[in-house]
Amino acid sequence: DEWVFLGLLVLELTGSAFQAALVGIFDWLPVLLFAIFAGVIVDRFERWRVLVVANVVGIIITAALIALIATGAVRTWNIFLASSALGWTFALDWTASCTISLTFQNEKELGELCRY
Repeated sequence: DEWVFLGLLVLELTGSAFQAALVGIFDWLPVLLFAIFAGVIVDRFERWRVLVVANVVGIIITAALIALIATGAVRTWNIFLASSALGWTFALDWTASCTISLTFQNEKELGELCRY
């Protein structure tokens, strides 16, 4: 996952293991906080559109972060912000993927499809 790479990047930039661990928190905290609301969003809109939008936003965030890294302009707060934003997009992506999968699979296989 991206949070491992981003954590190592923060560790290289700051030398702080604590700040490197914060990347994982910034990545997964939005998933924990937003997953229930992501379900409401996925139910209100077409699931495939939510999936596409979440993935496009994730690509844009990743491309911006790559550009910052390539130019040497990346700062720790950029990584924390990108990690958090990717967590929000993952919550939407995961929820939409699971609900789309439900339409194609039976209930017994759903646990395997949505397992992370």
